Parts: sequence; C-alpha cells; structure tokens
Amino acid sequence: MLVLVAVSGGPDSVALLRGLLERREQFELQLHVAHFNHRFRGLESDREAEWVAQLARASELPFTLGQSESAEGAVREESARHARYDFLRRVAAESGAGVCTSFNKSATGSQGPSSAAATALEI
Repeated sequence: MLVLVAVSGGPDSVALLRGLLERREQFELQLHVAHFNHRFRGLESDREAEWVAQLARASELPFTLGQSESAEGAVREESARHARYDFLRRVAAESGAGVCTSFNKSATGSQGPSSAAATALEI
C-alpha cells in the first residue's frame, strides 16, 4: 500500500512517520514523505524543512517539498491549511519522486485546537 506521509517536523507527525516506518513491512507499506514549508518563521522554517528532508533521506524514503510565501491577517491559519492540503493532493496525484506511481492513502498528524479536524489517517 502506498502512503503519502505529511511531516511538519513537529512531534506528532514525526511520531506518525516513525510508527509507519516500524510497521511498513508488517503492512507492506511504501512511504513517501511530503513537507510543506509555509515560511512563517523565515530561516527557522527553512531549517525545519531541511531537517524533514534529512529524516526522509536517512529513512531512504522519497521526499517532496512544497513552499509558499507566508499568509497575513486573520485567515492565516485557514489559508495555510488550504495551501498545505492542496500541495498534498497535488503530490499524491503526481506521485512525487517517480518511485510511486500513485498514492491510495495519506497520513497526517496535528496537534492543537484543530487536531480533531486536521488529523487523519485514511487506511
């Protein structure tokens, strides 16, 4: 089963990736890591994106990076979520690094007030 794993670099998504890595043979999973850099925190966001890329490389997983300019105003979180999910849908549709021909599952991890809506594991 092909699974696109959205990894923000935070503890929830990293734990999700590590859990999937531990179980990939048991469930015959092929994983692809995707990270969307919103660039809200400038250089710190860029460092986080590079850290996620290194995590994917160390795990010998394909990796796709998306990025945008930071959103402003009261709709910042909503705009960021839409941009991130649009990116993830595109990566899934385009199959990223060419190793995977299609993704039939995706996994994301989130924390905070929106976690009930934003955390999904479609297996």
